[in-house]
Amino acid sequence: MDFAKIVKIRLNLQDFVIPKRESGEAEDKYISRCMEAIGSEYDTQEQALAVCYSQFAEVGPRGGIKESPKAPKSDTPNPNPKGEGTAKGDASGKRGAKVTAEQEKTLQNKVDEFNEKESNIKNGRASLGALKSVFQRGLGAFAVSHSPAVKSAEQWAYARCNAFLYLLKNGRPENPKYDSDYDLLPQSHPKAK
Repeated sequence: MDFAKIVKIRLNLQDFVIPKRESGEAEDKYISRCMEAIGSEYDTQEQALAVCYSQFAEVGPRGGIKESPKAPKSDTPNPNPKGEGTAKGDASGKRGAKVTAEQEKTLQNKVDEFNEKESNIKNGRASLGALKSVFQRGLGAFAVSHSPAVKSAEQWAYARCNAFLYLLKNGRPENPKYDSDYDLLPQSHPKAK
């Protein structure tokens, strides 16, 4: 749906009353009731359906849409760990852990791109060794716990590297729960241990 249609829908909301969602009402029952009430007010059924779905969404305490209880959480334990991402070797130091040549090339590109921008390095420069250790820790963490949306240990490890680079650049993590790689930060970084 394009922006113009959304604006048109928003303007049309003022012309008539959209039924309120009753407490505990199932989604399909509400959508059916809503479509009966407003379906003829729009050019297409898709527009009316979009309005009904937007009205059904639960609103959170600050006016944003409340998260669905079905949404995966980042700390969801893996119900069937295969051990694919188990860390091999020592990933605790800044010298880096073992990764494949292809992974190392990707990590080196991330380091180079990060260090090219002057605004990124105010808290310290990224190093390949530290990023390799973060990557290896990500591989190991995948076997213990990961989001169901993540399909591979490598994907989880690259995401952890991106989170580490965000922390390095901004002086704070994007997710406040991420504090496990502070020991790999440069000494000049505000969060360095």
